[in-house]
Amino acid sequence: TLLQIDAFKEDNPLLVMSSGADWSISSKEQLVSNYPHITFFDFYGTSELSFVSYLSSNDFLQKPSSVGRPFSSIQVEVRRPDQSVCQPNETGRIYVKSPMTFSGYLHEEKPPQEWLTVYDMGWLDEDGYLYMSGRENGMIVYGGLNIFPEEIERVLNEQPEVKRSIVVGVPDPYWGEIPVAILEQVQQIKVVRQAVKEKLAAYKVPKKWLMIDQMMETSGGKIARVSMKRWAEEQLSCKR
Repeated sequence: TLLQIDAFKEDNPLLVMSSGADWSISSKEQLVSNYPHITFFDFYGTSELSFVSYLSSNDFLQKPSSVGRPFSSIQVEVRRPDQSVCQPNETGRIYVKSPMTFSGYLHEEKPPQEWLTVYDMGWLDEDGYLYMSGRENGMIVYGGLNIFPEEIERVLNEQPEVKRSIVVGVPDPYWGEIPVAILEQVQQIKVVRQAVKEKLAAYKVPKKWLMIDQMMETSGGKIARVSMKRWAEEQLSCKR
């Protein structure tokens, strides 16, 4: 929105900081290209872990899809299911050791462990920069291949024709699960489909596409993923 209203047209040096919602690569590119007097820092973190990593505008030029480097007081490891540490560029579950982690969940007697995970999946590159794949509990297993809905959603939400999108896994008797894209108020669906085909591996391209006038939302205004998954299953069962 700030880019749309040209809020940064003044030439005075300015620092922009962002955390919370995912900041699209195209928006960052626009900021860096059009406003060289601006420096930005984009942060990755969670409620349980607090701030984990940061990406500066200078880092972005070299590592555009990364969520940055861990802060100096924080250690990050990416682990396999057997808890062994992954090699650089190998996807696994992200674990964090930090002095800023939370003290525990309400009514849970067991204190947090030294290394914590919120079941985010991703990888570290050879330079120590962190990359996000998605949430482990949202992963779609399509014919034995792992698909993270967030990766597809990033591509969808980069398209100017897309207002909002969500990708869910729907049970399939042959493939196990198939990725299904749900788009809010989209007219040019063929254009969106073609863009996804050009940017993603064939097995990651949604196998079904659904349109909806208004996404179901949580009380906090976010897309209600569980409700949307249930809606998609109902819609597809009606079409069979």
